[in-house]
Amino acid sequence: MSGITFTTRGHEEGTNRVRESSANLPGRVHLSMTACRGTRLIGLGLSHDFMAVQLEFSPDQARAVAAELLACADVLNIAKPGGAA
Repeated sequence: MSGITFTTRGHEEGTNRVRESSANLPGRVHLSMTACRGTRLIGLGLSHDFMAVQLEFSPDQARAVAAELLACADVLNIAKPGGAA
C-alpha cells in the first residue's frame, strides 16, 4: 500500500476504543481499524459509496489474517517480472 497514509489515534484510559487507524484508499474507499477494550476485538471496516463491511477478529485471528496478507504480498512480489524466482 505504498503511498497510503494512515491516521492513528490512541484513546485515554476508560474509553472503549484503545486505538483507531484509518486511511483513504484509491477509488474513494475508506479503511478503518479499531481495537476495542470492552470486547477485546479488532474491528476492520471498509466502506465505498453506500456499501460497507465491518469484520471483527480476536487478537489471534487478526495476527493470522495479517500473516496471510503478508504471505500473499510476498508471493506477488516474487511473481512479478524481474522478481526473485
